[in-house]
Amino acid sequence: MNWNALETYVNRFVHEERIPSASIAVMKDGDLIYTGGFGKACPNEHTLYGTASITKSFVAAAVMRLHEEGRLCVHDRVQDYCPEFFDREVTIEHLLTHSTGVPPLERRVDLQGFDEHLQYLRDGSFSRLGAPGEYMSYCNDTFLLLGAIVEKATNMSYYRCIEEFFFKPLGMNRSTFHIEMLKKMTNVSTPYVQDGGEVAVTGWPELGNYAVGGGIRSSARNVVQFVNELAQNEERYGAMWTPRFPLDRYSQYGYGLVVTPDYDGRTVVGHGGSQPGVSSQFMFVPEEKLSLVVLTNLADVEVGRLATPVLHTAFGLPLDKPVNEEPRMEISRPTLEPLVGAYRTEESAGMIHIWTEGDQVVAQVNGERENLRASGETTLVIVRSGKPLNFFVHRMENRAWAVRLGMRMYVRA
Repeated sequence: MNWNALETYVNRFVHEERIPSASIAVMKDGDLIYTGGFGKACPNEHTLYGTASITKSFVAAAVMRLHEEGRLCVHDRVQDYCPEFFDREVTIEHLLTHSTGVPPLERRVDLQGFDEHLQYLRDGSFSRLGAPGEYMSYCNDTFLLLGAIVEKATNMSYYRCIEEFFFKPLGMNRSTFHIEMLKKMTNVSTPYVQDGGEVAVTGWPELGNYAVGGGIRSSARNVVQFVNELAQNEERYGAMWTPRFPLDRYSQYGYGLVVTPDYDGRTVVGHGGSQPGVSSQFMFVPEEKLSLVVLTNLADVEVGRLATPVLHTAFGLPLDKPVNEEPRMEISRPTLEPLVGAYRTEESAGMIHIWTEGDQVVAQVNGERENLRASGETTLVIVRSGKPLNFFVHRMENRAWAVRLGMRMYVRA
């Protein structure tokens, strides 16, 4: 394992992307085999960061514990625990897999408690993507209801449950949901955002109910302990990385985890997160009991460009070896035309607009101009990042009605 080559790469990436702090921790077979801190703030593996949606994997793991103990079943209806929920057909499994049919929604951090969020969903004017279990599309507003279900099943607060299930037994003594606790701790990173091409200090975001799926603040050393817990206990947690909904050609979503069943012959599982002051990702390889975590204190970093080289170093692969790249394909103008147009999501007013300029396919993706190429009749790829745009086409109308980027579906405007 050539950690020196990795450090050279990470130092260059952190400098080029102007990331103030980044911390890495790697475990294998339960032993810590590498830690590193990078950036002008001189962090280490104990530096505390936000983790954003890495928190969702803690929620899902808690549900797996409760399922194993018989205190709930993933096939139970949500209404069994939250009678005010608007759809009696939606189950806990639908929440875990983001397949309730509810699209990404406008964030409402002002809502207090689960009751207000249930009312927000009940009174919402959104159009469903489909029936429960038909489509997967990331939805923070339904996933957070798992917190309410955990509370009903345990008779304790959701936050205390995560502490009792994971923080305390795993020795995660630098982990908290509570912003006020950060003021009492040392070695805490300062959150930054990218603002008009500059990097600027920001405050820790107030998350409201979204803290259920995005509120853990922790260190790379602490988080890798949790990831190792998953990797070492497939019998308890393995259902989390059973493939359930395809995301793209190579990866699928399970319960609060993304799984790539064949990554250079190995299974790679993980999750990432992003919010103001945070870009984060963890990965693990169940068959090799290998776990890694990358945390940074800057929003909107392509953190996979850090995590993947760490993974390759642990595998003994070249840092830049292409794995699972989308193929190249030429498609005709009549095949392309049904995909052209504007697609939107209510969450953060997200928008994807696709058009042609001569022979070039171009897109505006959440405010950024991108060149596209084809990799299939219903798949275009962002050239710069390699991320696929997968389209859902009404065959009778020969027109795309939605597109998936990452884990979110955008509906034609």
